[in-house]
Amino acid sequence: MFFDIMFASNAPSGAVGVGGAPGESVFLKAGAEGMEPEPYLDATDYRTMNVDKGGGNSGEGDAATIVGTAENGLPAEKVDPGNPPYVMLERSHEHGYTVTASEDGELWLLVGTHSGFEGLTGIYYQGISVTLESVA
Repeated sequence: MFFDIMFASNAPSGAVGVGGAPGESVFLKAGAEGMEPEPYLDATDYRTMNVDKGGGNSGEGDAATIVGTAENGLPAEKVDPGNPPYVMLERSHEHGYTVTASEDGELWLLVGTHSGFEGLTGIYYQGISVTLESVA
């Protein structure tokens, strides 16, 4: 399974922040699952998902693997922190896990972020293209 993801990010490279950097600590993940991903509250009232998207910020799971980070390549010291510009980015990714569709033939595609940064990182998805390969 191959992903091409186009998005705009306002997270400059080399910035610092609470919990991590606004770019380097925001991980873009992509993958798929044969059951519908749904959120739920765990025993500690933490919102999580019913699919294995990987634990922690940089962790991977069967349903989602790391594509890259949200940093946009602009040096943080040259960007106005109150008004950081958006930069268009493209990331290509091969999800290395074999995914089996549901009994009804459904496959749920996942694209999102997992962040250690405890502030706002602006990301706007412009396009997502996925190529599937049959293994049977």
